[in-house]
Amino acid sequence: ETEITEPEEVIVADVTISDVSCLGYTDGQIIITGLGGIGSFNYSVDNGDSYSADSTFSDLAAGNYSVMIIDGNDCESTASEVQIAEPVGTTISSEESTNISCYGLGNGAITIVASNPVGGLEYSIDEGNNYLDNGGVFQNLDAANYIVLIRDADDCIFQSSTLEISEPDLLFIDTTVTHAEGEQNGSIIVETTGGTSPYD
Repeated sequence: ETEITEPEEVIVADVTISDVSCLGYTDGQIIITGLGGIGSFNYSVDNGDSYSADSTFSDLAAGNYSVMIIDGNDCESTASEVQIAEPVGTTISSEESTNISCYGLGNGAITIVASNPVGGLEYSIDEGNNYLDNGGVFQNLDAANYIVLIRDADDCIFQSSTLEISEPDLLFIDTTVTHAEGEQNGSIIVETTGGTSPYD
């Protein structure tokens, strides 16, 4: 008499979730533990579309994931639905740059307004090299491109866009005087370049 045996069902026994640390970050993690089946396991977090021999999936964004396992006989487990969450975080609701009014003045400005702040906020316009607790107002800026970042009390960093502060060209005045000797019908022609029109 021949006995036909059946391997144990492949199951997702445990899933360990690490949520993302900050809004918009991609540092979530899923660790999968499987039971049953035959041979070694491969693991999936995209409903079996792709598998990996590594049971740890890192650098994941917040969202829903469908966890599955496949064994050495290509037997698949039932999918387990899991979610990586993200905390409510600071967002940049508005940002405004003011160009330099006259050549050489260095009076450009940037104003940043944040929503949903987590604790006290610090602001940077030099790609995070320096952070200031200044309410998001930067003044006396030179012409340049500025990369805006915000850091909250949880040490989460949020990047906005790159703001450009421009400066008008140096104002030049060229005058031409014409007159006829003995006549009072002379004229002065003024030509301007640079600066910001209109001219007075």
